[in-house]
Amino acid sequence: MKPKLDASEIDLAKKLKAQHAALDAHLAAFRPSKLNGDVTRSEERYMDEPSDSNFSALKAATFERELLALAPRLPSFTHAAFQRFLVTKVQPFFRPILERSLKASERRLEKIRADEYAKIEQVTGHPAGPHIPSKAIEAAQEPIESIKFLLMCIDDDATITSLDNFFASFFDWAEAN
Repeated sequence: MKPKLDASEIDLAKKLKAQHAALDAHLAAFRPSKLNGDVTRSEERYMDEPSDSNFSALKAATFERELLALAPRLPSFTHAAFQRFLVTKVQPFFRPILERSLKASERRLEKIRADEYAKIEQVTGHPAGPHIPSKAIEAAQEPIESIKFLLMCIDDDATITSLDNFFASFFDWAEAN
C-alpha cells in the first residue's frame, strides 16, 4: 500500500537522505584506498607540474592520510555517528510509515486471497488453498515483500550500504505504490 506522506514528511525524508549522503562521504573519506589514491594522484600532478598549488594539494593529501595513523579513532566516531543517525532519526521516522503500510498491505492480501479462494470454490465446487496459483494474490504479495526489504535495510544491524539501498528504494516504492 502507498504510504500517505504529506509535504513536510517528504521534506524530512529528503533531508534524512541528504544527511545519509554526508555520513557516507565522511565514512568514505577514511577508506585507505581513497586516501592512498588521493596521495598518488597528487604526487603525479606535482611531478608533472611542480607548482605551489600542486605542492599544497600533495601536502594536504599526505597529511590527511597520515592523520588516520595519528588519530585512528576518527573512523570509529564517524561510524558511531552513523549508528546514532540510524537509531535516532531514520528508524523513528521511517519504521512507523513502513509498518503502517505493511499492515495495510497484509489486510489487502487477506481480502484478495479470500475473494480469490471464494471465486475458485464457486467455479470448481471445491475449497481452494494456497497450492492454487493466482496472479491477483501474487500481485498483492509483491508490496509486502518490498516493505519487508525496506524494513530489513533499516534494522539495528544496518550498514551504510544497506541504507544506500534503502534510500534508493524507498522513494521508488513510495511513488510506485
